[in-house]
Amino acid sequence: MKENKAKKKSRRAQGEGSVYYSEAKKCWLAKVTVGIGADGRPVKREARCKTEQEALQKKNELCAKYTGIAQINAEKMTVQTYLDSYLDIYKKNNVRENTLAGYKRSLKPVKKLIGSIRLADLNMMQIKAMMQKLTPGAASHGLTVLRMACHQAVEDGLLKKDPTAKIKKPKTRKKICVITPEECQTLIGGTERSTDRMAILSAFSGGLRPEEVFGLMWKHVDFKQNTLRIEQTTVKGENGQPLVGPPKNDNSYRTLEMPEKFMADLKKYQIKQAEYILQHPKYENKRFIFARENGIPFIASVFAHRLQTICKRTGINITMTGLRHTHATQLFKAGWHPKDVQERLGHANVAITMDIYTAYIPERAVDIAKYFNSIYPE
Repeated sequence: MKENKAKKKSRRAQGEGSVYYSEAKKCWLAKVTVGIGADGRPVKREARCKTEQEALQKKNELCAKYTGIAQINAEKMTVQTYLDSYLDIYKKNNVRENTLAGYKRSLKPVKKLIGSIRLADLNMMQIKAMMQKLTPGAASHGLTVLRMACHQAVEDGLLKKDPTAKIKKPKTRKKICVITPEECQTLIGGTERSTDRMAILSAFSGGLRPEEVFGLMWKHVDFKQNTLRIEQTTVKGENGQPLVGPPKNDNSYRTLEMPEKFMADLKKYQIKQAEYILQHPKYENKRFIFARENGIPFIASVFAHRLQTICKRTGINITMTGLRHTHATQLFKAGWHPKDVQERLGHANVAITMDIYTAYIPERAVDIAKYFNSIYPE
């Protein structure tokens, strides 16, 4: 009976892939071809199912997953073609929109330098030569995404081995730059726009990441409780426009108790912004706290130019991230517990906080010496 079943049901399904009953495996099989390997053999993916209906559904799922790379020949496909397909197939619907935009930005210099190389010919020396032409940061970010793509290409049979496997990331850690409270006062004194002043104070007083500062909306403010709620970020999208998305990690969702003086200044700023909006009918009011003159929210790279101008005016050299670092180091110097600092900064765990900041407080070594001096045996 099963022979008749196999004869009756074995057939080529509609579209890519096939569905048939396997006597040897005693189940229904859904198969799709996902590419041609470097050895010239077709690379297939299959799923075992109990019923024909289940196999048909699984076949459709496999086809949907591999749409765009089915039947692609690795001998002809370029690195750029594969990277574009990889992002579209494996990342587009599986990562946050701002994360996908970040991947695309990271791959831009990669595609420019090695995109024309055939995927099958890509080797370690070419990747290392590419990295030498990039800044450490760009090389590190580009290698991260390229490595994910190459790993997937190996799994799909499009590459025999991963050419990025033994390549190490360049060291990118820079010395943390911070300023004193007095220098921050000088910096604030050099601002001419209330928007610039309050954005700087948000990073200094709350320890917010730049993208968190510019993701703030008025609905995130509680003037009665003196708090800011971090629920979203604004980053640079693929087309250079602001892209609103979720915070960096689950710990980044947090409610920050803010200084009373800051909240009083923020209230005054809200009133001033409302007056500005009334005077400018073309203002695109999206309820962002920190927006440009037309109402479009800032992104960190745009605001960085404003801050740079203020720094030149005042002689204080700092970035928005540096103001966040300043916030953290001031807390450590004041004796706050690392766990408190971690939660305020929104780090995934306290080890990250300790690793980043404690080495940049030279006074700690002096304090340790003074402490042991006080308990030194007479």
